[in-house]
Amino acid sequence: MIIEREVQMVRSVLLLFALFNLGQLSAAEISPLADKPRWPTLERYQETITRDDFTRLLQNVYATRGYDDLIEINEDSARIVEDAAAQKFFTLQFAKETPRKLPAHYWRCIDKLQGASAKQPLSGLNVTLDPGHLGGRWAKMEERWFQVDDKPPVEEGELTWRVAKTLAPKLRALGAEVSFARRHDRPTTPLRPDDFREIAREVLAKTGVKEPRQNYETEDVDKDKSIRWQSELLFYRQSEIRYRAKRSEKSDVDRSQSFSCAGERFLPAGRDCPR
Repeated sequence: MIIEREVQMVRSVLLLFALFNLGQLSAAEISPLADKPRWPTLERYQETITRDDFTRLLQNVYATRGYDDLIEINEDSARIVEDAAAQKFFTLQFAKETPRKLPAHYWRCIDKLQGASAKQPLSGLNVTLDPGHLGGRWAKMEERWFQVDDKPPVEEGELTWRVAKTLAPKLRALGAEVSFARRHDRPTTPLRPDDFREIAREVLAKTGVKEPRQNYETEDVDKDKSIRWQSELLFYRQSEIRYRAKRSEKSDVDRSQSFSCAGERFLPAGRDCPR
């Protein structure tokens, strides 16, 4: 059984994670498809963590290599850089004694889940299965595809979809409520590579490529300097993944499945993401 103090610490860890990562974003380029950090949402966490806990977790867990000038820890508060160029900061006030009760959140701690029977230990648990990557004609674009002679191609997106379809009934038999982040070999996002051509041009310009080529050849070593390649990357690496994440954000567990090719074998590389 997890006691309330331990739950409080877990929540404090999540707060630190949010603070440090938002601080990092202010010092580096944010993904062109990312939302801007919403700093006001952290106001509700004022006085919910002590200075000692904040410092210990920051130094021993989340920023073991240092945090440079992103976070300044004072006696009663921490000042986090929002925008270094504009000299904007977010100030988190520490709890002086007993931390204030944390606000409600959408995820459930393990001790809040319903009691489960031995036959259905996953009863009441919401699980999202995310078959990694894409299949069909999109697999080749992702470079998650290979073919030997004239045999049918091997597509990672198809393999992960088969695994998800096999796993779903087994999880349901154990009591879990199962949903899919992807149900077919097509993208889940409604956007396509051509929707990102202008953003791709801007990305290339920031890296010094002022007059990029439109297309690339399959074996082109400089294909990353073309608008087409960057557009495709924005499509499957960012837009598709972000769209799936929104589908699974209310799950208790997100099971993301992929495969790694080692020699002549495909090795499963699944990842469980408890909420």
